[in-house]
Amino acid sequence: MEKSIHLAIASVPFQKWNEIYGEEEAFEKGTIFPELDKPIFFVEQDQKQMTEHVKKSRAASQEREMLGTIQQTSFVLDDLRLYLDTHPEDKEALALLKDTLKRK
Repeated sequence: MEKSIHLAIASVPFQKWNEIYGEEEAFEKGTIFPELDKPIFFVEQDQKQMTEHVKKSRAASQEREMLGTIQQTSFVLDDLRLYLDTHPEDKEALALLKDTLKRK
């Protein structure tokens, strides 16, 4: 008997600018957009390892915290640029990008 193969079809709605996560939360969740924040299912062992990793990361030195801040800001900038690729007329997103770029 031959197995039947089913293909998936993705449907992606047009994204609108709404409230966004702060940098730290966005970095942890993997997106600045709450509406794109979808659950990821882990097996129990993976959840334990991820929890331990997060605890160790939070107890980092000042140098690691500074690096984390740079990574968070970089992540937000990347997500904003991707959004602006498809929404170049969005003035609020562009203003946030410019403000974020001004940080030292």
